[in-house]
Amino acid sequence: MLKANTLIYFSELFQKNNSFKDVQTIAKTLLNDSFYLHKSMLGTLENLEENRYDLILANPPYYQSKEMSEMAKATDIYKYGGSGVEALFLEWIMRSVKTRWCSQYCFTRWYFF
Repeated sequence: MLKANTLIYFSELFQKNNSFKDVQTIAKTLLNDSFYLHKSMLGTLENLEENRYDLILANPPYYQSKEMSEMAKATDIYKYGGSGVEALFLEWIMRSVKTRWCSQYCFTRWYFF
């Protein structure tokens, strides 16, 4: 949803700033800094930088992909042993946020209430 809303916003920017130079500037400064090309099916799960983010707002995907789960576990990054793609994303979130208490507390409060 966030990517879709961002693209809608960007399309409005392109409509209002439609000279070649404006489009180049917007593409370079906004699009290239906002979207990343991942070369494997793991996408975000491919890399984990612990304690990198102050806050993570996310809606982890909830679906089963045996191939994706096995591929992620083969990286030796994921150690909590959750099954399913959503468990991998939750581990990624909890380990990527700087303050573990906040990620665990916020997740627990949301999940159980």
